[in-house]
Amino acid sequence: MRKNNNIYKIIILMVIVSVLLYYFIGANLRQNSLKAENVNFTIAEIKDVEYGARVAPWFNFQFYANDNKIIEGKYHLSKNKQLSVQDYDSLKRYIGKKYIVKYSKKNPSFNEIYLQKQVPDSLYNCVGCQWDKMPY
Repeated sequence: MRKNNNIYKIIILMVIVSVLLYYFIGANLRQNSLKAENVNFTIAEIKDVEYGARVAPWFNFQFYANDNKIIEGKYHLSKNKQLSVQDYDSLKRYIGKKYIVKYSKKNPSFNEIYLQKQVPDSLYNCVGCQWDKMPY
């Protein structure tokens, strides 16, 4: 009986260690993928605002990446204290607006939207535009 308890403890410990390793390796992979030499910049459009039960709301956005493939991303508003406390009606005004997004050339699911970089009118209808560095 005691031997079984030790086996269960070892299995639980291995699962916990595996999850932690997966989390840290994934975070490191994402950081390395978004370094300057590995990225492109393009235009993303905010499509929706969603709320979770116990988490801050988030924006869903879309952009065109490699070969004009549509990529979807999320921006969790917990990263922005001013936006995270706003109500739905205030956040709705962001829907349909366009911002600059940075994404990994190899894996566009690694991306970051820059809410402080709203797209100017001169680039607003630029679909599929890509830059190696921030365009403005």
